[in-house]
Amino acid sequence: MAALGVAGFGMAQFQGYAGRSVIFGLIGIGVPIVTAIFMGGSVFFFYALPIIGLYYGVRALTRGLVLGGAVGITLNVIAGLISLIIASSH
Repeated sequence: MAALGVAGFGMAQFQGYAGRSVIFGLIGIGVPIVTAIFMGGSVFFFYALPIIGLYYGVRALTRGLVLGGAVGITLNVIAGLISLIIASSH
């Protein structure tokens, strides 16, 4: 029974702002990688997604969703770095 409570707590951390932050981070990381693999040289990236995702991550932290907010912020920082690297190489 205790494991179900822990799993429920973990999933509750990824609701609302935290969930949006994670989704923006995954899209920000995934789109450049997928387009680089399947489209050869042309790579699409969205420079605004990491910024919006960071905003949602900070909002999640202020709402008490610490785990989800931290994961979202981490993913969006990685997405931002990928966007900066791609932008500087073109």
